[in-house]
Amino acid sequence: MVRVGLADREAVEVKLGAAAKITFDAYPGRIFEGQLTELATASSPRTGTYEAEIKVEAGDTELLSGLVAHVELAQAQSSPVDLIPIEALVEGSGNHGAVFTVDPDNRVKKLPVQIAFIDGDRVAIAKGLESVRSVVTDGASYLSAGVQVRPLQ
Repeated sequence: MVRVGLADREAVEVKLGAAAKITFDAYPGRIFEGQLTELATASSPRTGTYEAEIKVEAGDTELLSGLVAHVELAQAQSSPVDLIPIEALVEGSGNHGAVFTVDPDNRVKKLPVQIAFIDGDRVAIAKGLESVRSVVTDGASYLSAGVQVRPLQ
């Protein structure tokens, strides 16, 4: 087994069972095959990374505990995400959040969204904005559903 810490962007791009290629400093030039068998659902408070475990197919090679490994994990089929400004996100808990959008009568509507990841001042939304063309950013945190607004162009 090899244990690695994945950044949040890496953790959302892999799935259990993903194929892995592993190299060890102790065995230069050799590539070992492996498979992702465990992936933490929360980041480590100490490191901020998501701990993952890869089962290595070592064959007849004896792999000692503590060897330095380099792991390349196959990414899951990626699905497109919508990027919105972080100030448009009015609620957030884990990977769930909400945004406001404006209907044809200029009334705001609160929509639940699934957050894929946060990248600086942008939020990647995995689900919830499929039929939405714009979200409220300025003053979003002061709104409530049904309030009439005057959108700015």
